[in-house]
Amino acid sequence: MRPSTACTVPRAATSASRAAMPGIKATQIGQALANKWSLATALALMVWYIFAPQCAATLAVIKRETGGWRWVAVTFAYMLALAYSAAFITYNIAVALGAG
Repeated sequence: MRPSTACTVPRAATSASRAAMPGIKATQIGQALANKWSLATALALMVWYIFAPQCAATLAVIKRETGGWRWVAVTFAYMLALAYSAAFITYNIAVALGAG
């Protein structure tokens, strides 16, 4: 039985990224980010990814179901604006609470 591509693709991607950065371990990257980013920045990024626009496949389904580009544009713009607004609010609240 052939292994699933879902298992082999991440291994290949991980191997390729390790080859591109010889001598750098995941823990070193995590420590570098922890030293450079504040908690407020990390929280804002996490919130942005929660509301970020959907993948291209989702937008293609919206186009197919609605028969036009109008709702695709509305959906993309709405989710992008929501993501940035939520990240901005999260960052400012975290800074106000001392996590900046």
